[in-house]
Amino acid sequence: MKKLMPRVAAINDISSVGKCSLMIAVPILSSMEIEVVPLVTAVLSAHTGFENPVIVDLGSYLPKMIEHIESLDVKFDCIFSGYLSSVSQMETVKNFMKKEKENGTLCLVDPVLGDEGVLYAGFNETSVEKMKELASVSDILTPNYTEACFLADVKYGVTDENSLEKLVKKLYETLNLSKVVITGVPLENDKKCILVAENKDDFKIIYCDYVEGFFCGTGDAFASVICGETVKNKSLYEASKKAHEFVKYAIDDTYKMGGTWEQGIALEKFLDRLK
Repeated sequence: MKKLMPRVAAINDISSVGKCSLMIAVPILSSMEIEVVPLVTAVLSAHTGFENPVIVDLGSYLPKMIEHIESLDVKFDCIFSGYLSSVSQMETVKNFMKKEKENGTLCLVDPVLGDEGVLYAGFNETSVEKMKELASVSDILTPNYTEACFLADVKYGVTDENSLEKLVKKLYETLNLSKVVITGVPLENDKKCILVAENKDDFKIIYCDYVEGFFCGTGDAFASVICGETVKNKSLYEASKKAHEFVKYAIDDTYKMGGTWEQGIALEKFLDRLK
């Protein structure tokens, strides 16, 4: 199938209420003039931050979706995976990425597992081990600090540059990584930073200014901008800077508007900043 513009396969769930997952990735990538082919892993009436969402898991259909898309001879510039609810979904995505990498397709894994030092509900040690397998296939890995610690088997806690260097090297040794961006790294005095590593011996740090507000879906937004920028051949560091600035602006403005965590960032107001 002919490509009219760059094309990304975005593998994630979709929620009707609350901006996260595909409801973040699709508009961001589309606004960057990238065609998005969504591979939906689950449909939710609202994301799980709301009480009692209705959830339809599509994990058993995911291999069939991939098989049919492949039969259409659809070529991708990038495969971008986000939240995967089961080890079977992780295995399916890993196999899909391994096959597409043979065609030169970029593979970006956002290894959603947890935050603030703990795993999300529904994840366990088996999930972490399977995510390590998926992460080892990636060309770009975008964990938050908690996820990086779980993937590297490193204790979570406030860190410094020396400890970060050890974490990066452990990640590379454990997962045979290509490139990694670690977000939300906690430093002393309640400060945070983003670590960008092009390889195990070359990493840069982006220090983050504090802004009021905490909203769901910001990790999805960060990874989506990284995806779009790298598909357009920007360096990982350049992509990370743009993603950071976009998310920081969106958080700040959404907070001033009176937004709530469950609603997520007021994404539609900020998409023109990505053009």
